[in-house]
Amino acid sequence: MVNKQTAVYIDRMPIKNSSYNSELKYDIRGVSSTYSPLSILKGLYVPAAKDKLFIFPNCNIPRFKVKSFCESTDTAVVKFKEKANIWFTNKENIDTELIEKLYNTDCITKKAMLKYLAATKVRCSSEHLQQIIKLIEDIESTEADFVITTYTIKNAIKSAGAFNGPVYDFMDKQDLVREDANGNDLPLTDDQQELVEAFDMTLYEFESPEKEVLYNNLLTHGNVYDESALASLLNAELIMDQEIYEGVKNLFESSDKDNNKVDMESMANCNYLKSAVYLLLLMKEHRRHMANSDMKNHINFKSLLKFFDVNINYSEVSYDDIVYKLVDKNIMTYENMALILPEAIEYVNDHGNSTYFKMTNVEPADEIKKLMELNKQAQVVVPELIEEKPITDL
Repeated sequence: MVNKQTAVYIDRMPIKNSSYNSELKYDIRGVSSTYSPLSILKGLYVPAAKDKLFIFPNCNIPRFKVKSFCESTDTAVVKFKEKANIWFTNKENIDTELIEKLYNTDCITKKAMLKYLAATKVRCSSEHLQQIIKLIEDIESTEADFVITTYTIKNAIKSAGAFNGPVYDFMDKQDLVREDANGNDLPLTDDQQELVEAFDMTLYEFESPEKEVLYNNLLTHGNVYDESALASLLNAELIMDQEIYEGVKNLFESSDKDNNKVDMESMANCNYLKSAVYLLLLMKEHRRHMANSDMKNHINFKSLLKFFDVNINYSEVSYDDIVYKLVDKNIMTYENMALILPEAIEYVNDHGNSTYFKMTNVEPADEIKKLMELNKQAQVVVPELIEEKPITDL
């Protein structure tokens, strides 16, 4: 995690007339407001002879394909990560296995909490005095300039007070925010910032000391790749072209559900990077066919979806999504754009602009615009008709 710092986390506090919050319960935690798991993961893996590969649990990599890959590249998969020089994992492994997001928390500035506890200390019972003194000492010793607590405790202090102390309503940052004419939040002035005593902030912590060690190992190992770096190499033979793409489309459009399974199996066995545009266009056009097929649960197809970060069950794939994924994989080329553009133009003509595709207007050339500007006030002059006399003599 980035900029980890220690902070007191207050889970319970003695509140007047409350049997639930009748004791003080807190600990000191290492927390951070930001972390960047993807900065750990490299993209392109180039196999070298004698590489030892370790694949972390929960990676969507077809293991039966790995064996033939290792045989052809003179590499090997090992059971213990300590014996490997190449690691493969994914963002979800880091998110769910190593780092935990703190939920239902509020932050109170260290200055405001110490001020409140000082006011409470002079009027609390002897039973609580030593607890408050110790809490103050621990808050002062932490690195963060805030104390973490729950909304319940903050609201209870506002309505009843803690440790038999006074009630107090901490000034929340959101109550000081003002909007501009367009409804956008204006930044707080220095004077307003001085008044802030409570605020919301997303915080993360490691699930355990062991998980922190593993995370730091990932940071320092040097050869940690996203699972997609290996998955893309396992399907290196079949490259989808226009002819194959049209054939797969026709099968999807048939009424035979078995054809859908054949299509999805063919997609899963393609070279992901070299077939990317066609694969993504098929996901856009036939997502529902895929979502209704049992083939979506096959490890090969799950690996394909994982590679492009596509959820066929819930999310539509747009032309903007296709461009974003090509950019993400660093394969946004003129050739790939040429494959997308005809369909994207038709979409923009029917639905208007999108993030990456804009409709251009038909307009006169610059020199014509200049002439029109010069003649802006000019009027068309109609030639005067000359009346001819009838010919009477022949």
